[in-house]
Amino acid sequence: MDAESGLVAWGWMNGDGPGSQGWSAMRANNRPFFKPISLEPRLARAVVNIAAGIGQNYVLDPMCGTGGLLIESALCNRPTVGIDVDPEMVEGAKKNIEWAGVDVEIQRADATTFQIGEEVSGVVLDPPYGRNSQGTLDHDVLLSRTLKNIRNQVKTGCRFVMIMPTSPELVDLDEEIKTDDFLELFEDSGWMINSRYCIPIHSSLARQLIIATAD
Repeated sequence: MDAESGLVAWGWMNGDGPGSQGWSAMRANNRPFFKPISLEPRLARAVVNIAAGIGQNYVLDPMCGTGGLLIESALCNRPTVGIDVDPEMVEGAKKNIEWAGVDVEIQRADATTFQIGEEVSGVVLDPPYGRNSQGTLDHDVLLSRTLKNIRNQVKTGCRFVMIMPTSPELVDLDEEIKTDDFLELFEDSGWMINSRYCIPIHSSLARQLIIATAD
């Protein structure tokens, strides 16, 4: 229940919760490998559930970073695969996966060219900000090539959820974002944006949650 918006939501748990110690025990800064870019676990869990729904096939994170999305996917008993081109992130994510006590496949590979090799129910992506993981590609080019590579390997209707930084001025939890941001990037890559929402982080940062499907 959210008193401010006057909304009530309910449903059934899909997978295990955060455990007896609650969400605080799963915070990213408790993991052996931590970076400030790491997602808060409840947001990571929401992203995974929106992307994969009730699908039984793999959840894919093509830029897995510290592995937060992978952990939440595996805790929901979903088969999960993570990819990152940065060897430090791959090794660090493996440490975090071991710490969480879950089973995840992690590969070092290029998000723009890798071959999945599995049937995918949902794709999740929290790309690096401020720099790109290839070192030479423009950020938009990197995202475009990644989106196209994944689209060429998944079935029509596969859902994709991506998180991008945005201006706090856009934050309104009661309203869907209607601007044209990212529309061209997704459409040119074979994805259709279904909806977008803002998530406030603090006074100078918000994140935009983009929900799309393979067109």
